[in-house]
Amino acid sequence: MLIIEGSDALGKTTLAKKIVDKMMEKGYSTIYSHMGRPNEQIFDFFWNYKKMINPCFVMDRFHLGGLAYHYNKITPQQLQIINAWIRSVGGLIVVLYGADEEWYEHRIREDKRGNLLPIVKLLDGNLIFKKYAKNNDCDFSFNILPYGFPEENFVSDYNVDKLIDEWINRRQLLDI
Repeated sequence: MLIIEGSDALGKTTLAKKIVDKMMEKGYSTIYSHMGRPNEQIFDFFWNYKKMINPCFVMDRFHLGGLAYHYNKITPQQLQIINAWIRSVGGLIVVLYGADEEWYEHRIREDKRGNLLPIVKLLDGNLIFKKYAKNNDCDFSFNILPYGFPEENFVSDYNVDKLIDEWINRRQLLDI
């Protein structure tokens, strides 16, 4: 399972789809999946994640959204366990964030697709993803910069290949 996390309009879907295409070219069974924002009234922010773990998935959003957008739904101990479940199937956690908050706010205000959440919530979420990445709690992180978005930024063949190579190595170690 390769999980790509981050706030809106940072290129998660672009990166996920590029990884799926390259993995399929290499002959690996890979499935793109996008996790919408769960309904807090019915979603179990611990056990439901375990049910969704699949070593062949490239997940566009997953459990870290529970930290960024659903306050107090995941404890630090639960987060450690969820991360362990992910890594038990050779999983990688990749976090995208915008360190330039002014640029990021402009980016989401100009995004023609619109936002499902209020801008202030997206900005707060971005700060949570940034903090998570800076604490080295993920396998890879990319600061999305205000120039060259997104191709020249992080979805380069070099970065995609680096992620794929690490994911393949982990899967092979576990014979997945």
